[in-house]
Amino acid sequence: VETVNVSGYASPGTWFTKLQSGTHSIDNIGATGEFVGRSMENDLLEPLPVERMPGWEDVPQSYKDDVERYFTDDEGRAYCVPESTVLAPALGYNTDHFDSPPTSWEVLWDESLEGKVTMWDRSYIAGAVAARVAGQDWRDPSDWGEIEELLAQQKPLNRTYWKEYQAGMQMFINEEVVAGPMTMGRLFTARFDHGAPIDYVIPEEGTQYSMDQFVIPTGAPHPRASTQFLD
Repeated sequence: VETVNVSGYASPGTWFTKLQSGTHSIDNIGATGEFVGRSMENDLLEPLPVERMPGWEDVPQSYKDDVERYFTDDEGRAYCVPESTVLAPALGYNTDHFDSPPTSWEVLWDESLEGKVTMWDRSYIAGAVAARVAGQDWRDPSDWGEIEELLAQQKPLNRTYWKEYQAGMQMFINEEVVAGPMTMGRLFTARFDHGAPIDYVIPEEGTQYSMDQFVIPTGAPHPRASTQFLD
């Protein structure tokens, strides 16, 4: 009987490095879009026979369009199937600290919370948050100088810029921070698995979402079983 091992990762770079080594034993990965693209560029993934996967018919067309737009090669071969959509980011907050949910990303600029807020270290996340606070179109900002100035103002208030999901979540669990951008999955893990007084909200300025994907790495030991799992 085969033993199935499932493990999480603190950062996508963890599994990406294993694929680069060429000595991994990974059958499939719940991946993020940025690293699916990087893996494709480095020939680290197997193309998927989605046309022969019955489950593909049940995937919403908008998700199929995203796969076609970003995750197919010149021959039209798809390298991932949608796993889930996630808010990237949600605004996490400590329910014991706030009497009511914060309504704006501006809470991360509240000087009374100095040392009690955090920011995701990804530039496009921090930039989008600042653009929303500035009232700019986060997809096509009109004043990069204003965004830079806002982030410079916010930096001294941060406890840290978190990089790894686990580290960011742990700050919320330990109540080292009371507000900051985080994935909704990690926030709910903190709440329901660790009993932390945590919730999340979509601020009035809005946020964006991304699509996570399943992929099969080159050299997967059980590619057929993995394809059936993805289907």
